Amino acid sequence: MHKIDLIALDREDRPFLLVEAQRRPVPAPEALTILQELSEAREALPYGRAIRFGMIADPDSIHLYDLDRDPHRPLASWDTGEILGHYAPDIPSSLHGPRGVPADSIAGLIGSWLRDIGHRWKSPTPPGLGDWQTLGLLSRLTDGSTLSEVPLGFDALR
Repeated sequence: MHKIDLIALDREDRPFLLVEAQRRPVPAPEALTILQELSEAREALPYGRAIRFGMIADPDSIHLYDLDRDPHRPLASWDTGEILGHYAPDIPSSLHGPRGVPADSIAGLIGSWLRDIGHRWKSPTPPGLGDWQTLGLLSRLTDGSTLSEVPLGFDALR
């Protein structure tokens, strides 16, 4: 892993969520490997171990994990088509089409979703809003931002 697809930052520009997007469905054993890579990647980013959450998004589902507590069981899961279709209506039919959707497009739409939750730019009640509130993470997204394709290294967030 040479880059993080997406990083969510709180209103004070502190990273708290790393997102990995995949073009194809991710089986459970592969998800554990990706989560291990995300956990290890924290060491190459400012605030390192303070980044507690990881997300894997694929054409089927979006899973949110606590990297420090139990990476074997997601804290929350959402249907990718339902969430991303709110931001790009043609996405649900494309996710499983012959060409699929590139991982960077999935990551970009995840960024739109997270920014919508944090700023309500598209909807007063973005999809999944209640889940983020229940998890106690809504305040981290509120007035936050995202960074895309962040290279790993000491200057990653500068």
